[in-house]
Amino acid sequence: MRTNGPLALIFHTIFVVVMLAPIVVVCLVAFTPEGYLSLPTTSFSLRWFRTIANYPEFVHAFWVSLGLGALSSFVALLFAVPAALAIARYSFRGRDALAALFLSPLMIPHVVLGIAFLRFFTALGMGGSFSGLLVAHVVVVFPFALRLTLAGADQMALHAMAVENYQRRKKALEKPLEEFLTPFKEKLQGDRIRTFPPQVQEALKTVEDKRTPEQKKLADDYAPIIRIDPPKYKEMMTPEQIRIYDGLRAPLQDLAEPAEPENFWTVREDEQLAKQKSFILDTGDPDRPKDEVGRMFHIGKDGFDVQPTSCEGMRFTTGARQRFVEWMINPQNPLFARVLVNRLWQWHFAKPVS
Repeated sequence: MRTNGPLALIFHTIFVVVMLAPIVVVCLVAFTPEGYLSLPTTSFSLRWFRTIANYPEFVHAFWVSLGLGALSSFVALLFAVPAALAIARYSFRGRDALAALFLSPLMIPHVVLGIAFLRFFTALGMGGSFSGLLVAHVVVVFPFALRLTLAGADQMALHAMAVENYQRRKKALEKPLEEFLTPFKEKLQGDRIRTFPPQVQEALKTVEDKRTPEQKKLADDYAPIIRIDPPKYKEMMTPEQIRIYDGLRAPLQDLAEPAEPENFWTVREDEQLAKQKSFILDTGDPDRPKDEVGRMFHIGKDGFDVQPTSCEGMRFTTGARQRFVEWMINPQNPLFARVLVNRLWQWHFAKPVS
């Protein structure tokens, strides 16, 4: 990559200094007490700011300008957001021409545009009116708001198309792989299911939508046990079948999911989600909640403990990783150890401890 040489850097520095020097001088002179340019000065004063405050015309003009800028920006966004979404998401005749029309005020110098608006509104009898100023400012601000919104809308539209293509490609690659693994999966799962108690075998063989609540619970409890890991498939395959299997898996592994687009939106807590209660889940199933617990873990004087209530009025942490790990393995929190032992026991002996 080419970089600017010393001469270019010196030229750019001089250019920036020449452009900013008048602004800096005016800002410094505003704090001097004399009625003329005097730099360097012997003292600083707020005399001119107090003078401005004594002129109602200046104060009124300031508030009018502030309100005009806020209102024109709001009105411009009201039109820019739907226009950008329509241009970015839909394909229709005249879309490019419409976008060029909306952005056309950017090509006209603002001085020329201001004089044209002055003559136009004067001819209509609206010269100097607030409504005329509002319309003129909306026309000037609208292209900038549209361009910024359109950039974000284009990015979201492109990301949505990329995700759709990714999902379609992924399904197309998964279908032949699932068809190839079906006989191996049925054989491995059948061997495991035959070691289960009769009632569990019956529950797993029953169609899912025809299972009783008891059968559904048994099927959910034993689902992790009958899940087949990829290495288990290869133990049953011949070298030729392994070659075919690796060939079907390779495109899936190389398929990259589209990255999330960057955004600069603020994050706030979902009020409805914050009102939801948290429970200890029976075997990790969200449909079978048991004891209610606080949404965050409590830091007590002697360490960490799990509260059966909402823990109102107590001090909480939102989940720093180190503290969360300490909470999981803390002796005062036996739940983590119980669940871990229960899972391992169920995996090896086909039946949980509790």
